[in-house]
Amino acid sequence: LDNVVVFNNSEDNLIVDGKDEEKSAYEKIEEELKIKALELSYLPEGMIFSKCEIWKRAGLIEFVSETDKLVLYQGINDKPTSIGYVSDMRKSGTVYNEFLNQDISIYQKTLEDGEIEISVRIIIGNQYCLLYGIIDEDLFKNIVCGIKLYESKS
Repeated sequence: LDNVVVFNNSEDNLIVDGKDEEKSAYEKIEEELKIKALELSYLPEGMIFSKCEIWKRAGLIEFVSETDKLVLYQGINDKPTSIGYVSDMRKSGTVYNEFLNQDISIYQKTLEDGEIEISVRIIIGNQYCLLYGIIDEDLFKNIVCGIKLYESKS
């Protein structure tokens, strides 16, 4: 794998605070990809940072709880008009995000095991963001409404 950065919130690592790891993940994405990262300002109770992976042109941050999993994937494209996204998901609704001043479409699909995967995609200039997971739809909508540009708290 070329130019990959990975860090995990695992028992093998000495991690003092999961919030610090989450903050570091957003900062690493900004630093490595030279973008203004999008962050999740709201997470449901019990959902915590799990891992971050960064490649040459994209990065992901994963969050987990006892029952749910959520992935925030963001990256860059040098040709914004050519950003494409193919999916077999169906549109299930729209929410308004006041931080981004955008209506964001929500998509769903039923997986082979019967679980419902839910997702959104956001494009800002040459930057794109996908948020997807298996999680309650109302919780997911609250999370989407809280997506905003990352602001370092240091």
